[in-house]
Amino acid sequence: MAKWTHKTSTVGAILASAFLTLSLGACVGGQGQSPQQPDQPTEQPAEQADPQAADQGPIDTSGGSPWIDSNIKENIKPDMQTSPKDDYYLYANYDWLLSTDIPEGDKVAGTRSMEGDGPEHLAKAITGDELTGHDARLAQLLYRAIQDTAARDAAGVEPARATFDAIRGLATIDDVSAFLLDIQKSAGVPTLVQAYINQGSLKDDGHYVPRIDQSSPTFGSSTGTMGMDATSVSPEDELYKTRQACARSVLTRLGMSEDEANAAFDHRVEFEKRVIEEAAKAAPEGEEEEDGAEGAFLKLEDLDALAGAFPLRQLLEARGYGNATDYMVNDEAEIRAVCSLYTQDNIELIHDYLLAGYALEVSSWLDSQAFEAWRQDYVALGYYDQLSMAQTSPEERAILLVRSLLPTPTGRAYAEAYDLAHTKEFINDFCRDAIEAHKEIVNASKWLSDASKQRLSEKLDAITIKAVYPEVWEDYSGLELEGLNYYDMRRAIWLFDVTRNAALTNTVRDNRMWSDPTLVGTAHYEGATNSFVIPGGGVEGDVARYEAGEMSLAEFLGGPVGYLTFHESAHSLDPSNIKIGPHGENVEETLLEPADLKEFERRTQKAVDYYDGIVAFKGQNMVGSGIVNEGQAEINAMQARLAYAAHQDDFDYQAFFQKRAEVGRVLRTPELERQCILGADSHPSAYLDINGPNQMFEEFYQTFGVREGDGMYLAPEARLVFW
Repeated sequence: MAKWTHKTSTVGAILASAFLTLSLGACVGGQGQSPQQPDQPTEQPAEQADPQAADQGPIDTSGGSPWIDSNIKENIKPDMQTSPKDDYYLYANYDWLLSTDIPEGDKVAGTRSMEGDGPEHLAKAITGDELTGHDARLAQLLYRAIQDTAARDAAGVEPARATFDAIRGLATIDDVSAFLLDIQKSAGVPTLVQAYINQGSLKDDGHYVPRIDQSSPTFGSSTGTMGMDATSVSPEDELYKTRQACARSVLTRLGMSEDEANAAFDHRVEFEKRVIEEAAKAAPEGEEEEDGAEGAFLKLEDLDALAGAFPLRQLLEARGYGNATDYMVNDEAEIRAVCSLYTQDNIELIHDYLLAGYALEVSSWLDSQAFEAWRQDYVALGYYDQLSMAQTSPEERAILLVRSLLPTPTGRAYAEAYDLAHTKEFINDFCRDAIEAHKEIVNASKWLSDASKQRLSEKLDAITIKAVYPEVWEDYSGLELEGLNYYDMRRAIWLFDVTRNAALTNTVRDNRMWSDPTLVGTAHYEGATNSFVIPGGGVEGDVARYEAGEMSLAEFLGGPVGYLTFHESAHSLDPSNIKIGPHGENVEETLLEPADLKEFERRTQKAVDYYDGIVAFKGQNMVGSGIVNEGQAEINAMQARLAYAAHQDDFDYQAFFQKRAEVGRVLRTPELERQCILGADSHPSAYLDINGPNQMFEEFYQTFGVREGDGMYLAPEARLVFW
């Protein structure tokens, strides 16, 4: 194999973005109340944790084996003796772990994000006045409106009064129908049954079809509440209280008493309980829906049979989904149950379902007081990002909201402010180097058959690299924000999102577009298109530093750019994607010959067993089945990085391992760490994500002199090497 691109003079010299983006994107507003709910462009999720697992009482953080859980601040003590031979992650990051504290009121410090210089550069682009493009102007206007707290606080909750009064005036089921069918009057209000298109809304021919689902439930629609619903969360639970408080913070200021506001929220939950009970009655006896089961494709006339008195056909037509060739119904029993309860007898529950749902949605559209109630609600729902952190500055929070609400304008503002053409060329070349390294380790495998090697190589060759910025941007020319206050901007964006989402109906996915075009989002592999995305914000700074001689190749390879390119390309051959062909098609069985598949599955199970055997702290082992996808990808990525390094002259392995250990370091509270272990994070804990791959490869042993008896030693027969 030749010395690749980065030893040459070349180096020396949503799905369409019609989906809200970022982990907070589906939740800005009412935590998932918007009709255009996205599937996140992330990798295969971990198994869902027991929803009550995070409430198991005090945690004894001692007893980790073979290493302490150094994600937990309580385990980091002054004057600890550290050694690269015993616990490399602790050794490499000890000074940072000791000097960094989790801010009061927060649950995490540091980040596993790989955004690089992107947030700083984006802030300059959005907060300045130099950019003139329409999209950049949208981002700037929204940012300024968010930051104008004086104007927002002066308006208070009054901007929401017209819709509030309209809901309060709904006396009959016919009134409700007329209200829901008028999108201008009902903007921001949950519609009981909703239509939306996301990354999974594709028929086999590649055309988008709308999904039909119940409007996002009060519980269970967020990362931290998966598995919960209205029957499992009681009024005594903190989650119930916090969600109720968020709705109450808006409703009481609009004139309702506390008792009335609390009752409205209770009625919303009661309606959801009845839906669950009715749906359970409709399911065939002894039959349960399979996890992850795809919905049924139905025609419009089939939906009429489900709808009963609910104006489903008219709602679809009013929202722009009425011309779909097919509709994907996620749960027919649930939709039938919602529609069967749509009667005058239930008008009080339906009325309050809409009222409380609207309050939850618009709490982030209003003043500082309402927004703080929304932020606390966001935290209660289990989101642990910068938006949830108490120490996040108002400026940072405003930029995060702009990123989420206007993903394409955000990315275009970034691209207008910075010339990224050279970075794009560089990263394209480097991604090809990563792919070549993966091909090398596949073809060097001692157990794979030639037929399997060929098919795996063909898939790697066919990968589409989406580097730095999209080739095609979504059209935002139809959105205007000039002259609007903050509430009206949010309302205009909400309406525009409905329109742009519905416009995808019957269209073919344009694979040139990105699901998160902000340029500061998460790098990820997309199995359906056999492509991976490397946003420009996470890489442009290190590319410039490397080319300027401020970083060695070893540091560059071990740092965020090396991590992102090699890790994301590794996902093309992980256990989830081994069944997907070169063009995103499902292949019969897998890309492997039957005997090879059996061996691959044995090695994957060995990895599960390895992770299961890691003790994080007393009474808590890692959950191998939940992290094996990410863990296996990173081990393969490390093997490919080392294959790449072997072709470089005088490669500095110490600098490489040190830089890799710094990527993604994080501190968490014991409670959050346990929740992540039990399923909230599909990646191995940060210390395991470093120590695990390191102890699999001889280069690490040779670099640091690791021997049998050392904490980092793993017997050769126990090591995990997949190819």
